[in-house]
Amino acid sequence: MTRSVALSFLLLSSLGFAAMAFLTKLACETYDGSTVAGLRFTFGAVVTGLLWATGKVDARPRALRLVLVRGATGGVAVVLYFLSVEHLSVGLATLLNYTSPPMTAVLAWIYLRERLPAAVFWALGLTFGGVLLVVAGQGEQGVGGFVKTADPFWMAMGILSAVCSAAAITSIRALRSSTPPESVWSIFFWFCVIGAVCAVPASKGLHAPNTREALLLVGVGATAMLAQLGMNRVMRWVPAALFGVTAQMSVVLTMLAGVMFLDEPWSLMSLAGALVTIGGVLWAVRAEGRASRAEAQGTTRRQQ
Repeated sequence: MTRSVALSFLLLSSLGFAAMAFLTKLACETYDGSTVAGLRFTFGAVVTGLLWATGKVDARPRALRLVLVRGATGGVAVVLYFLSVEHLSVGLATLLNYTSPPMTAVLAWIYLRERLPAAVFWALGLTFGGVLLVVAGQGEQGVGGFVKTADPFWMAMGILSAVCSAAAITSIRALRSSTPPESVWSIFFWFCVIGAVCAVPASKGLHAPNTREALLLVGVGATAMLAQLGMNRVMRWVPAALFGVTAQMSVVLTMLAGVMFLDEPWSLMSLAGALVTIGGVLWAVRAEGRASRAEAQGTTRRQQ
């Protein structure tokens, strides 16, 4: 897979995560966040387990220790994020969770020695600023009002989810860039199994879903599975920090869905923030594409 194709799939993955977040918001009207997270993990584990049992995929881990690290950090990150959505405004919870990209860039630099063009880091700051504008434009409260009325404990949990998410993304990059690379199915399967275990302690229990609830829960599981598998696959070809930049699109897309389908408030400030975020993502993708082409040309010259 070429780097440009991988970047396209990465953007599609962000769309999938946005759809998952929107459906999760709807599901949390009748289920607690940890239960929704547990059902999301169970869906992925069952589907992958069936595919494995019928010989269609192979989910045996090669680097067991790192696969378990990815599962534990990713599982805790998702559970804390879903619980934050339940106890905080969705805007603030999402914003806190998506503070992970700078942490991912630092971890990838320390542990994977990944270097990115300076433009990508500038784009990271631009996209994060755009997300701040989007949330600040949501209703009369804005970011400051959200923070003043929010529970400090759940704010801390939202930030902790970002830390765990950064560790999870870095471990995925390490697994996929190894030789030979870890299978996307083994990464995903054990992430789901460990994540389901992480969700049990905080779950308030599951009631029999009606048709609407069942469709929402299946939707959460399906969109999460498609987005996660897509991300796992392309992380072999793109740096971990670049995923953090493109992931900011998920925040904007989730809030746009809320405006279109849930009559949530919107403003010119939010629109400006959305445009800034999209511009930052495009800038980062373009800068990374240039760096990739320059690297390829340098390799060709050396071979000649």
